[in-house]
Order: sequence, then C-alpha cells, then structure tokens
Amino acid sequence: MSFLKVDGPARVVAHRGVSALCPENTRRAFQLAVECGADAIECDLQLTSDDRIVICHDYSFERYGHPGTVVHESPYSQLKLLDMGSWFGSEFHDQRLLLLEDLLNEFGGRIPLLLEVKAEHLTSDRIETMLDCLLSQLRPKHLPRPVAVLCFDISVLERIHRLNPDVPLVLNTLSPDRIDGSFLKTHSYLAGVDGWIDQLNCDFGKIVHQSGMSAMTFTCDDDHLVRKAVESRVDFIITNDPVTTRSRLQHQANNPHAA
Repeated sequence: MSFLKVDGPARVVAHRGVSALCPENTRRAFQLAVECGADAIECDLQLTSDDRIVICHDYSFERYGHPGTVVHESPYSQLKLLDMGSWFGSEFHDQRLLLLEDLLNEFGGRIPLLLEVKAEHLTSDRIETMLDCLLSQLRPKHLPRPVAVLCFDISVLERIHRLNPDVPLVLNTLSPDRIDGSFLKTHSYLAGVDGWIDQLNCDFGKIVHQSGMSAMTFTCDDDHLVRKAVESRVDFIITNDPVTTRSRLQHQANNPHAA
C-alpha cells in the first residue's frame, strides 16, 4: 500500500498500459509502460464463463474486431485465440488476451499495478466467484511491487474488504465533485479515490487527503487536463501517454504561471 502514499509530484500511471501507442491491455502496452518509466499500470479485470480472470476493458469484443463475442459468456479456451492487436495496427496482430496470472507473473515484480474490477454484467454469485479468484491469486504471490484493486461499485469494494482487509482499495467515480468528508468517513477502509477529470474540482485532493486517502484522476492526455489535475492536488494521474504527461508535469512545474 505504500506506493499510494505520495510525497512530492504526482505519479504517472499508464492507462491500460501505454494505450496511446499500443493496443490497450496487451503485453506490448504493459511492456512499454515499464520501459518508459511509468510509475504504475492501470488495467481491467473481467471473468470468463469458466472462471478465469482476463485483462480486458470492454464486455463485448466488437471494438477489437470480434463482434458477437462477450467476455462473461465465453470460455477462455475460445477467447485466448482472439487477435487483440490488429484493430489498433497490423503490426500488433500477435497480441493475445492476457490472464491475470500472466500479468502478475510477467509484470507484478516490475511495476505497481492498479487492477480495476469490471463486474457490472455479473450476477451477485458470479461477482463472488470473481472476487474469490482474484484474492486467491493475489494472496500467495507476495509481489515485490504493490497491487491495489479499483472499482466503480462501492459494494464490490466492500465485499473485497470483508474477504481480505489488507488489500488496498480505490473507488472509481464519475462524480468526484460529489465526494465529501462524510462519505469518506463512512468508507474509511478505502485507500484512495479515483475521480473523472472532467468532473474534478480544486477541492478534490484536499478532501480526499483529509481522510487519509490518496487522490487519483483519469484520464489526462492534454495540457489543460494535466494542469487541472495538479491544481486539484491529486497524487496519481492516469494517462494513455505517460511520457508526454510526465513532460507536461515537468514543464508546468518549471513554469507555474504559464497559461
């Protein structure tokens, strides 16, 4: 959990890997995040029909070039054959869907991970199965780099906390402007709050920090949004292009009064 406690400039998190330059949530995107010096990787977790956790954002594979295929309705034996890169560029035709265990084994010792649970399409029983699978994979790893779990559904985070109170948890929200001290006091087990940059206000970081939590924001890919994130005193900036965002942070730090 220590990587969530930040002193100094905001940390830069690779959103689904370096997804500005590579197909999202793929091995190539994650490898580039490590190579370019991102401070952490954010990625998405989903449950297949045969209880495997895969790294994928969308529930349907239509955007990735495979219409009619849905993650939670399909076994991993079918999904592992899909080309997950050509939709972005033909040079990525060899990219395949990763399992959570692949991610942990290949990258868990190299960079901190922010794992977002995507469970909106699952029944309560299937969510329980997913969380059991997730925690069973995190528990024995003793990863040298920290791992936190994120979700937009506070009830999912509450379930995880009951199952394992040692896992750092972060609430994703599209309405960070509605987060207040009373809400955070009620959910004091949270390690952080990750708010949509479009709805962020300048008090967001202050309110979150007063509750002893870390402040994050998504997704910042231009000068205006990076400046807004800094003015809101966030600890982590999630971006599709970590190198450019870090350069913007450094430029703004050196030119604090620039427009």
